[in-house]
Amino acid sequence: MSLSASQIAALGRIFDDRELLLDPVYRNACSTDASFYRLVPKAVLRPSQPDQIQKLLTMAEKQGLKLTFRGGGTSLSGQAISSEVLVMLQGQGFSKLQVLDEGGAICSGPANRGGLLNAYLRPWGRQIGPDPASLEAATLGGILSNNASGMCCGTRANSYATLSSLVFILADGYRLDSGHPQAEARFRAERPDLAQGLMDLRQRILEKPAWVEIIQRKYRIKNTSGYSLNSFLDFDTPLQILIHLLIGSEGTLGFIESATLKTLPNLAHKASAFAVFSSLHAAAQAAAQIGEMGASAIEIMDDQSLNAAGQFGALTANEPFHGQAALLIEFAASQEEALQLAVKEPSRYLSSFGLKNPAPFSTDVGQRDAWWAMRKKLFPFVGGRRPQGNALLTEDVCVQPDRMADLILDVKAIFAQHQLPDHVIFGHAKDGNLHFVLYLDLVQSAGLDRYARMMDELCHTVAKTYGGSLKAEHGTGRNIAPFLELEWGSQLYDVMRAVKQLLDPHGILNPGVLINDDPHVHLQNIKVDRPVDPLIDRCMDCGFCERVCPSRELTLTPRQRINVLRCLGKDELQRARYPLEQTCAADGMCAQACPLDIDTGKMIKKRRAQQKRGKRVWVSLAQSHFGAVRHSARLSLKMVALFSQNPLSKRVVSTAAKHLAGYDISSGLPPAQERLSLPKGPEGPNPVLYFPSCVNLTLGNGKSRDPLPHAVVKLLAHGGFSAFCPPELLNQCCGTPFFSKGFPDSGFAAQDRLFSILEKHTDRGRIPVVCDVSPCAYEMTHREKGSSVVVQDLIAFLAENLNRFAFNTRDLAVLHPTCSATKSGLVPAFRQVMGAAAQAVEIPHHWNCCGMAGDRGWLVPELVTSAIQSEAAEVEAMDQAQNAAFLSSCKTCELAMSRS
Repeated sequence: MSLSASQIAALGRIFDDRELLLDPVYRNACSTDASFYRLVPKAVLRPSQPDQIQKLLTMAEKQGLKLTFRGGGTSLSGQAISSEVLVMLQGQGFSKLQVLDEGGAICSGPANRGGLLNAYLRPWGRQIGPDPASLEAATLGGILSNNASGMCCGTRANSYATLSSLVFILADGYRLDSGHPQAEARFRAERPDLAQGLMDLRQRILEKPAWVEIIQRKYRIKNTSGYSLNSFLDFDTPLQILIHLLIGSEGTLGFIESATLKTLPNLAHKASAFAVFSSLHAAAQAAAQIGEMGASAIEIMDDQSLNAAGQFGALTANEPFHGQAALLIEFAASQEEALQLAVKEPSRYLSSFGLKNPAPFSTDVGQRDAWWAMRKKLFPFVGGRRPQGNALLTEDVCVQPDRMADLILDVKAIFAQHQLPDHVIFGHAKDGNLHFVLYLDLVQSAGLDRYARMMDELCHTVAKTYGGSLKAEHGTGRNIAPFLELEWGSQLYDVMRAVKQLLDPHGILNPGVLINDDPHVHLQNIKVDRPVDPLIDRCMDCGFCERVCPSRELTLTPRQRINVLRCLGKDELQRARYPLEQTCAADGMCAQACPLDIDTGKMIKKRRAQQKRGKRVWVSLAQSHFGAVRHSARLSLKMVALFSQNPLSKRVVSTAAKHLAGYDISSGLPPAQERLSLPKGPEGPNPVLYFPSCVNLTLGNGKSRDPLPHAVVKLLAHGGFSAFCPPELLNQCCGTPFFSKGFPDSGFAAQDRLFSILEKHTDRGRIPVVCDVSPCAYEMTHREKGSSVVVQDLIAFLAENLNRFAFNTRDLAVLHPTCSATKSGLVPAFRQVMGAAAQAVEIPHHWNCCGMAGDRGWLVPELVTSAIQSEAAEVEAMDQAQNAAFLSSCKTCELAMSRS
């Protein structure tokens, strides 16, 4: 069923064609979140300004529209998908950010990701309280709407506890800033119906001591099941009750336009210990004691988790674990001395526990990172090994910490009874918050029936036997909505219904989520992922990739591209080439963010290769005569420069360029590189073979600066190195342009010829090779075939030999690391090198792939414009600094950033 003509017309008066998306491509692309449900929306809206939300809500009831707001889409309970209208926030209108009170608070729009807030707070030594595992990918709107927490924040530092004020819009379009000095009075005067209704509900609760006791008990532990009924006890004014009800309401009560949160100290000094105990009860006992000693985080892992860690290489054991459990413990302090004092007592306690292996606290960053990486890899490890077509299930419960071990054993018994042996159980032991990760075939009726029986038993055990929370931090969503009444009892569930009826009487907001009359909603709309290609089939829709994708606000993200490939047929995919393929930079940054290392760009390159089979002969000729191609490119640039001096001839050149090259090379390009004179052989000690990239041999700097290849030779000479470049190298290619455009055979052939020449001129690897462009260096250093040649990115070479160089210093160096340098782990080296040449080194908080991807940014210029809008605004502000330098390690990326 689709929207009516009247509804589409009404939406068209608020949103333009780029913001109102009715195409099946975009609707299917956004049909999943990180849960195992799929719902295809009737429309996807991409508003850019908050006033559009107010207009949308004002007209929604009249038009019969139902709306679901979505942030990062990392939700695990199905609360960020819809079969109605899905509203996805993007653009700077929802991304305003201001640090307040010298870091004591932060005000942010809902589209900013949690990690970005912490990046802005870092100079103040502060951080936000909520710390979900998805912090880098989840947006503030989603974090608040789920009352998300994590390993450290518990109930004392989550969104609810650290909230200062909200700007919100209710279901009928009413907007208010709760931080305004007169906000409480305004709310009572402008909305007496809501103010009185909230106070009546509060009084209704206070008159029932048994209800008060249940609410107090439920919120002594983590709880995101249902609405935040504790707001009726914690606050005595209607506006404060309302804004705290909005926290954890999953977008069912209103829209959060911005929020001001109180912040916490970011304790820089940390020590961790990893201890394996003989039993779950021993581990739980230790967790309780060490928690009392002030640990900032205590993670528990069952025997299945430890065996999984052994399988992915994080642990070594002589025999499988059976019955044991481990704790990963962390203490944090503002000073090293305070940290050492903090770990003294827990160290003595652990050493007296009779552990089979010692568990000393370590401050070594490498060791600590390895332990935490092991813990964080458990979830994707299970997700990645699930059989094709199986759903990945993630349950999230909480009980009193002293009952945690008993619950784990009971849950294991439930899993055994329902024949679910392949699972892991881990969680935040300090809070009694446990996560169960498993997979199950929910396509077949037998598997779905098994899941239904398991969920019934699990929910009864957690809610009734243990008095626990069915959702501790993942939100109710569709997954637990049928069990809310079981957990809270019919009377308090009726209070929740009354809250929904009061604030959203027409059911406009996120229908079916949190309050749902269907007892089987958790068994419906199960996601079925049909196989597409082994490159992407393991994708579990977590959404971690989306924040690094340059096309995320223009067309699609990696997760969305995978969804489109899974959902649409061949003909529909052919019509979707622009969003699916043409706007994909294929830079591989998605694999850096993906817990399963999935590189969606590789899949897109593969599709490009399939689309271009007829061009392989011509491309092979170009590869075989690359020198002629490069000289032709230089000549073309010179001709363009000559003819562009006349307006009429410039139009002719522009039209011809668009027809032949696919983009207008008469605009935005530097002049052609002049003819170069590089040393043909080493002229002194410490020889270095310099391989200049074709882009630096083709594109010049203008008359005001040395050609870059000449500058590199001078720079290396300054460090005592004799750089040389045999003439035959000037006509070679590393293969990068062929790989990126979907011609791997030509790419490999170009590489083979290049490395044959390099081996000859480096005495089979004795002389190092330096490349001046990071993408080319990356392709050469990650060559599939082995070689004796040692290739280094210029950044890595300078960092390795930094003591040989002395630089004139600038006040500020602003860096735009390339994707290739990032994937190669060269960002610290880039900082190190520029730290020797500048008083301060900054990487913009909004740094991201610029979308240039070789010539992709000229073919699809709107990709670059969209990708760098936030970074460009930040860099423009930095440009006010005197004597600043703006640097990257790829000519085309530099051009993209400069053009911005």
